[in-house]
Amino acid sequence: TPVGPAAVLAVLPADPGTLQVLDLAAGTATAGPELTGNARPTCRPVLSPDGKWLAVAVAVGFGGEVRVFDWPAGTLTHTFKGHAAAVSVVAFSPDGKTL
Repeated sequence: TPVGPAAVLAVLPADPGTLQVLDLAAGTATAGPELTGNARPTCRPVLSPDGKWLAVAVAVGFGGEVRVFDWPAGTLTHTFKGHAAAVSVVAFSPDGKTL
């Protein structure tokens, strides 16, 4: 999936446990990574500035966690657990090195 000036992507929660990727330049929608374990997104998923990473906060039970996916591959690479409540915002730094 191209990222940058040639493509404008939006990632939105779809059916429970899934994300949908909208390529606004091409006018297409495709299935994104699955959120396993009865996870529900709690805020808007975000792409890193370089388009390599996708971060999404999810509610799991009574707590929350942040999951980071390798965006081109669609594979889960990191899970940040231990939040006592739902995470309401995720963002990358402008250089994409800090979440």
